[in-house]
Amino acid sequence: MSAIRLVILDLDGTLVEANSWQYLHERLGTWDLGRRHLERYRAGEISYEEWAQLDASLWRGIRVEEVEGILGEIPLRRGADRLIEALKANGIKVGIISAGLLPLAKRLADGLGMDFCLANDLEARDGRLTGGALVSVPLESKGEVMRSVCDSFGIAGRECCSIGDSIHDFPPWIGLGIAICPKEPIGSADLAIGEDLSEAVIHLIGSAVPHEASEGSPSIDSSSPVGLKAAKLDNGMKLGIDGKRR
Repeated sequence: MSAIRLVILDLDGTLVEANSWQYLHERLGTWDLGRRHLERYRAGEISYEEWAQLDASLWRGIRVEEVEGILGEIPLRRGADRLIEALKANGIKVGIISAGLLPLAKRLADGLGMDFCLANDLEARDGRLTGGALVSVPLESKGEVMRSVCDSFGIAGRECCSIGDSIHDFPPWIGLGIAICPKEPIGSADLAIGEDLSEAVIHLIGSAVPHEASEGSPSIDSSSPVGLKAAKLDNGMKLGIDGKRR
């Protein structure tokens, strides 16, 4: 295996244990309808884009501040900060590519000093959601988005690692696929780890990092306002669309 130079992290189920879309639904009291939309998508009745637009339409008129506050309640998974610190210390690029919600992804990427962040967003105008979705990471073509990010850094696929919890996180060209807490075997992943993300360090760098004494999840400083704009790559390539959403 080639030395890993870039690590792509999924958001929902990986950097955080929650699903950002479902969490927002549950907090806003829209999960009954949201669940029906999800069932229709999984049954192949609607496309991913149609599903996203239907979900976003349920939140029309909600204040952006409220969305940011709700998503800010979701804690970081144990070991995430130690993993990212170890990667950065070894000169490995790291960032988020997710079909989750951008406000949460952006908060974590900024707080942990990641190199890039790309997720789906919720459109807003004058401080309120319009009910529209801005899809930058379609679930079925997530691998294409991942490839474009690797290419933007000039890094070959064999030098990239993806850490996630679904088959969509492990395209065949990826150099190393690490599944976290898989509920069932993911054949396209190379190996699996438990609930602590820092378990991945030994597979990426070759030396484990010490666990913190605290059993609680590390926290990210959310005292400053989170702008709902996409993060940018170091080379200036914009990885999102001004607006809002996973």
